[in-house]
Amino acid sequence: MSSKVRLFPVENVVHADGQRRSALRIECRKCGKAELCVQAGHRRLPPEAVEQFFRNKGWLIGNGAAADVCPTCRSAKQPAATARRQPPVARQPASTGEVKMDRKPQQAPAPVEKAEDPGRPDRDARVIIINAIQDHHDGDRYSAGWSDRKLAANLGVPWAWVKEIRESALQFNGGHDGAFDDFMAEARPVLDEAKALLAEVARQQTSAKALAERLGRIEALARRIETEIGR
Repeated sequence: MSSKVRLFPVENVVHADGQRRSALRIECRKCGKAELCVQAGHRRLPPEAVEQFFRNKGWLIGNGAAADVCPTCRSAKQPAATARRQPPVARQPASTGEVKMDRKPQQAPAPVEKAEDPGRPDRDARVIIINAIQDHHDGDRYSAGWSDRKLAANLGVPWAWVKEIRESALQFNGGHDGAFDDFMAEARPVLDEAKALLAEVARQQTSAKALAERLGRIEALARRIETEIGR
């Protein structure tokens, strides 16, 4: 982080809870994309914490607004740099007229992926995470729809940071990974549709029973009429 403290322009936005809040704005000098760091409640984050928030999102923070670059434009440089590092193509030797047996090259073993160490959050990141958790928890658990993973994705920080701070600093055990909320969101419409279908089946069964009774009476009447005509 540079020694010079960056100040970002402030604007008012309507938060998801319907309340108006102040937010710090950053804009890419290349494509014009903008992103906001919404202030948590009435607490105003220090400039260093706001700058760290944008860095965690992947922004390149310059000395001024005219030097900020968004994550998309930063990653756009990577393919060209990779192309320059490609090794030269080996020249094929001239044919000698000899017939050689083809040999299948031995495949190298697949690399074993190791879990990436998320490291430790600095002071500014901890302040941002603590404020966000306090805004989205209700008693000893998260508010509906929120979890460690969702909060981490929203802040652009590792999930392990949020879990560790929630358990150690705030000391409440209501965190979860959101799997149950995801399951219920997917299962609820299926359950509602199944209940509606069963209700429709029950209604059809009642109608079929009533129709069968009417049909029985008509058949009995037809047999009686046929008997009387045959006399």
